[in-house]
Amino acid sequence: MKDQEKPGQLQVQLFGAALGLAGLMLAWQHAEIAFVVAPSPVPETLLAVAFFVSTLVFILYTKSAIDHRPRAETPLGTPPTLVALASGSMALMQLSAGVVVLLPLWQPASSALWLVGVGGYFVCAALFWVAVGRVRPTLDAVTPAWFIPTVGMAVAPSAGVALGFTSLAAGMAIVGTVAWFALLPVVAWRLVSQGPLASPMLPSLCVLIAPAALISSAIRTFDGPSDAATLFFYVSVAFALLVLVMLVARRSDIRDVGFSFAWWSATFPLAALAGAAQLTLAAAPTAGHLLAAQMSLGLASMVTAVIGVMTLRLIIRRRWR
Repeated sequence: MKDQEKPGQLQVQLFGAALGLAGLMLAWQHAEIAFVVAPSPVPETLLAVAFFVSTLVFILYTKSAIDHRPRAETPLGTPPTLVALASGSMALMQLSAGVVVLLPLWQPASSALWLVGVGGYFVCAALFWVAVGRVRPTLDAVTPAWFIPTVGMAVAPSAGVALGFTSLAAGMAIVGTVAWFALLPVVAWRLVSQGPLASPMLPSLCVLIAPAALISSAIRTFDGPSDAATLFFYVSVAFALLVLVMLVARRSDIRDVGFSFAWWSATFPLAALAGAAQLTLAAAPTAGHLLAAQMSLGLASMVTAVIGVMTLRLIIRRRWR
């Protein structure tokens, strides 16, 4: 395993850890509602871990930005950093959804957390497109990670509706859906026409799974047309299979590059897929949906656990070498 990041510099990919853990927590909550798993302390544990990781990452990022900004490789105004910060804002919105369900007496705190996440997301999204306009990237610079500061706002209904911000959450879900339809052809054309992604960027392929899953869950949250929600879930499953094929085809490149924190970008898309699967099962309890709910939750949990262990190993190696 090769170290891809330099010690002493903050790795903004770790914002994906906060988002992935928060998404997995919500997937387990939905699984209990759909009776895929029995009530357990798992969601509460994941909420606590996600809060701890989110707080730690934000603190470390702030400290690193203060200490190393003059020589940082990814300054605040660059698209990669803004993508990561948008992930952190999405994590706050997801965490507020967990607080609403698990700690209902903390609703004022949850509302504040959600609003901070929404505000942070809008700032990151605006700065992202300003940076894109300034840099004027070529088509080969486009990656699926661009969905994060655009379509990622579709996570808003997960807590926004329960907190009473229905109109704002609905607007964000609609804009996120439109952004997905607008950006998807660009990303698809880049993947088809510009050659394969560089090996270190392969984890970003997993982001392709998330948008349709988020839209499916948003439709369920608003009690929208069940057929439409189910269709978007199926689209997300199709993207998951496509991503699996692409990653298997590049397995030698993945092996050569080794593990990096960028693999956290695979966790939230799988958690979003698992969450959408639980809601689909609850709305249409069929044997196929049950199998999809069980498999997606198991896969998301396993991948998150493996990446978590590998992250700890990498951090320990750097600490003691």
